[in-house]
Parts: sequence; structure tokens; C-alpha cells
Amino acid sequence: MSNKLDPEQERLIRLRERQLSTRDPGIKKKKFTNMISEKERRTKNSLSIGRVWNAIPHIWRGAFYGLVLGLITMAVLPTLWISDNAWVVAIVSGTILVILGVLIGSALDYRDNLRDLSK
Repeated sequence: MSNKLDPEQERLIRLRERQLSTRDPGIKKKKFTNMISEKERRTKNSLSIGRVWNAIPHIWRGAFYGLVLGLITMAVLPTLWISDNAWVVAIVSGTILVILGVLIGSALDYRDNLRDLSK
């Protein structure tokens, strides 16, 4: 007996192997895993306002928060307290809030540095 198959049988065998390989769960799982990892890579590398804001050191964020609170104080205090000294108190309180924001931000940066060193 000969081991040779006619061309039609070879074609049918190749077709059957192709059909089995497309149904292989390993291939589907690999495609799914590749798709998920690609999505994660895209979202990880995307630029967002939150990621940019978190990249700024705490000292600068604290100064910004203090500045915003100081400006709000400077806008609200003179309208609530009718006096010539209201502007002076508002400016001094705004300055104090900025300094306080810088100090708190500096302490948070120091805490993060200690945390990094302890690892």
C-alpha cells in the first residue's frame, strides 16, 4: 500500500487542520490577552489632567491651593467687612494662606521621600 494521498484528500486534510486551528481556544485566548494588554498600554500612556496634576510636586500644588484660598478671601472679606483695614487683612491672610500651603506641600513631599527611602 502506498502512503501517498490523492490531491483531493490532501486538500481536505489541510482544510480540516485549518478549521481545527481556528477553533483552538489557545489562539482565541492569546488574541484576547493581546487585545487587553494593548488597551492597557494605550490607557497607561494616555495623557490626562489628573496624571499631569499628580506629577506636580506637593509644594507647588499647596502653593496653588493657598493662592486660590487667598484670592477668595481677598474677594469675600472686603464685601463682608466694611472697613479700610479689610484690604490689608485680606492681603495678609492671603499671604499667610500661600505660605501655609507651601509648608503643607513641603511636608507632604518630605513624607513621600521618606516613604520612598524606606522601601
